[in-house]
Parts: sequence; structure tokens; C-alpha cells
Amino acid sequence: MLVGLAAGVAAVALTVLLPVAGLIVSLAGITLLRAADRAQSALAVRRSVRGPRASDLLVEVALAPLTVARALLAEALMAPLAFAAGVAAYAAAIALTHDHLTLPRAGAYAAGAMIAWYAIGPGSARPRRQLNRLAAAVSRSRLSAAVVALAAWGLAAAVVLLAASQVPDYWPAATPHLPALHGLFSSVASWLLRHAHAGRA
Repeated sequence: MLVGLAAGVAAVALTVLLPVAGLIVSLAGITLLRAADRAQSALAVRRSVRGPRASDLLVEVALAPLTVARALLAEALMAPLAFAAGVAAYAAAIALTHDHLTLPRAGAYAAGAMIAWYAIGPGSARPRRQLNRLAAAVSRSRLSAAVVALAAWGLAAAVVLLAASQVPDYWPAATPHLPALHGLFSSVASWLLRHAHAGRA
């Protein structure tokens, strides 16, 4: 099933639409899926060696913090390349548009590129595999599997179309109700704008 890939595409589009909130939500979801895949793989290994036991669930709960920590470490190791993908997407957007009014959209593309690296790039097999595993658990027949896959890709297509037609919303960083985040966002945007103009001068 390609549900995992569809979810990755949807996560990228959501991040382009909501660069701050989407980035946070997508990274959290990818981390949890990566941890769940590790836990399920470890459980399968233990059961293949000694068979199912009543204590399996307790072991999984006890090891959950370590499993999440390992997932976070894996993503931290991927962060430099994900950041490089974001910088490349930002630079390409600025270079191709030559318009400072597209600065927010360039930032959105940068955030989307980072999530693309985590969701569908190298090293992203674990989260996608876990999503496919979850989808397979609720799909007991070929027909239900096709319906689930079609629904996943339909949702992904809808989010992509929405992201392509809307201006990126930097909530909550751009909201005046959170002055610290709003000030930080404004400062970063001003700095990027000055350097964009300097690069064209």
C-alpha cells in the first residue's frame, strides 16, 4: 500500500500551507511513527525468538521513552541534510521569482522541503512503513485496501491543491496575540529581506 507515501505528500503540502504549525505537527507525527515502527519491529524480533508473552505490552510501555529518544536522535542526525534541502528550496524560490513579495512563500517552500526530506526522502522508510502497517490492519480485503489508498491519495491531493491556491499562514508565529513569536518572525523576515536585496544589488 502507498498510504505512507500519500501521507508524506500531505504533510509536505500542509507545511507549505502552514509553515510553522505544519512543520511542528508533521515532525511530531513523523517522530511518533518512527518510534512506533521501532517498537513493533523489536516486538516482532522478541516474539520470533521466544514466542508471544503476556508481558509484551508492559515491556513496550516501559521501553517507550527510550524508543522515542532513539527516534528523536535519528531525526537529529537527519537534520543537517533536511536543513540543507530547506535552504536550497528557499534560494531557488527567491532566485526564480526575483520578487520580495514572495518571501513568505519561499519560506513556506523551505519548510516543506525539510518535511519532504523527513517524510519521503532517504531515511524515511520507518514512518511510512508504520503508516502502511496501520492501514493494512484496517484493510481486510483488496477492496477495503483500495478504498483506504484512494482516500489517502484524495486527501493528499486536496491538501496540495489548497496549499497551491492559498497564501502561507505563519500562525502562530505571525499572530499579534503572541508578541514574542510575532517579533521573532518579523525580525527573521526583515533580515532575510535585507539579504535578498543585497544579493541582487
